[in-house]
Amino acid sequence: MVWRKITTMTLDETLSKLGEVYFLPRPIEKKGNGALYKRLGIQYFKKGIVACGDIVAGKKNNPYRYRFKRGNLERDLRLLDDVSRGSEFIHSLLVPVLGYQTIEGLAQGDYKKAAAAGIFTVLNAYCSMTQRYHRTRIYGALEKIKS
Repeated sequence: MVWRKITTMTLDETLSKLGEVYFLPRPIEKKGNGALYKRLGIQYFKKGIVACGDIVAGKKNNPYRYRFKRGNLERDLRLLDDVSRGSEFIHSLLVPVLGYQTIEGLAQGDYKKAAAAGIFTVLNAYCSMTQRYHRTRIYGALEKIKS
């Protein structure tokens, strides 16, 4: 019965529902307003990314600083959620690719390649976790707006 329901949906609907299932924060992520990610040091990583963006692009043009405009807070939070999903998707795609390059470099004895790929694997994993951390907070704020 479930299979019949999935096959009768359009591809777009199916992908949309799968995306929702993946992107919705899990109970362990919601617990303590992102306490899991705080223990992993995500807030410090986030501050470092924003500081680097300030240095390179300047505070006004920094792409890592999202500024809410006056008006519809719910619309802005949903837009921030969409941006967060896109960023997480890109960084999540890079983690296995760079992880493979790390293993390949180690297997070939090319330790410089392995070290560089390993560092970028960890950085991309932290970028993905930062987006998930933001999403728990975004969904919490959206729930407060609705109630």
